[in-house]
Amino acid sequence: MSMNTTVGTMSALAFGSLTKKCAGPLGSTATSVQQAGVQITLMVNSSAAGVVVGVVVGVDLVTTISGIFGTCASEIKGSAGIQYNTSTGLLQFITPGDSLSVSSTSGSCPGLPKTGDVMTLSSGTGGLAVTGAPVNPILISQP
Repeated sequence: MSMNTTVGTMSALAFGSLTKKCAGPLGSTATSVQQAGVQITLMVNSSAAGVVVGVVVGVDLVTTISGIFGTCASEIKGSAGIQYNTSTGLLQFITPGDSLSVSSTSGSCPGLPKTGDVMTLSSGTGGLAVTGAPVNPILISQP
């Protein structure tokens, strides 16, 4: 496979849900959802020994955080580096390929990202499990 090959698109991406929010510091919770109508493109930069390295282009996530200081939101746009292991089925966000920044914010929660801040998506060491069939939207959920 050649460098920067487009291998697919997604029309939806979400981290957390109304019933299972992502946990943050001081008891805060969060969800991140791709802007409706914005398509994400998956590009592969290299593939060797069952490990595919690439980038997700067109990220436009609206992150809503609720905690002791109230509710705040930020919009994060750009691209994110990814690595997919075909034998384990785990997808991990990696720093190479990242070009994400906060494009807007609302609310006044202290310590949260500000417009212009550079961001990185992280999946931790366990990665993310990719589920779904090619005919359905791909769902990425924490294992």
